Amino acid sequence: MKADGNSKKRGFTIAELLIIAAIVGILVAVAIPLISAKLERARETVDIHTMRAAAALGQKFYYEGVTDPDSAHAAGMQWYRSNNNDKSEGSNAFAIYLPEKGTFSDKNYDGTIADGLKAYGKGGKKDGGVDLFGEDNKRVYDPTIDYTGGVLQVSIFPNGNRKRVEVAWKKLQTGNVRPFIGNGQNCKDGGKYNESNYPRLIIYLS
Repeated sequence: MKADGNSKKRGFTIAELLIIAAIVGILVAVAIPLISAKLERARETVDIHTMRAAAALGQKFYYEGVTDPDSAHAAGMQWYRSNNNDKSEGSNAFAIYLPEKGTFSDKNYDGTIADGLKAYGKGGKKDGGVDLFGEDNKRVYDPTIDYTGGVLQVSIFPNGNRKRVEVAWKKLQTGNVRPFIGNGQNCKDGGKYNESNYPRLIIYLS
């Protein structure tokens, strides 16, 4: 008995396969940028959460009495004396934030690096859209800046009329010069950041 010729399965032609491949290629080309943007936004969001956690710890230390060199050193923080005056408004206690432990390092930069500190900034140069400003309308986070080589420095300014906690990303490197990330770099809105307006989170204290 002969098989019915119409019952044979028909495969795809080369032309049909090429059309399918083209459609898949278009879908992939559209999807990759969208996925990449979402991933970058997630990385930037992690950075913001880390900054807020570091700021909360800085506030806690201040209200527990970190207000001068002795109390700073007792808490394991470093102290910066401005204008040779510990009571100057620019004098501050500072430390590196350790997000995995939820605390500050009790060593200086080189000592912390020797203990195995790794950069934990997540956001890269690609703009993921997390463009955050603080209460004084200064930018907290610029999504066009690369934070991947950075760690957070938390500074407590206990003197003067503008007592505050500042949280800023700092380049993780040994040596005497460790620039704040953003200082001297291009701003998303045009121009360049300087020492007074580079991105950082500022919490004013009562």
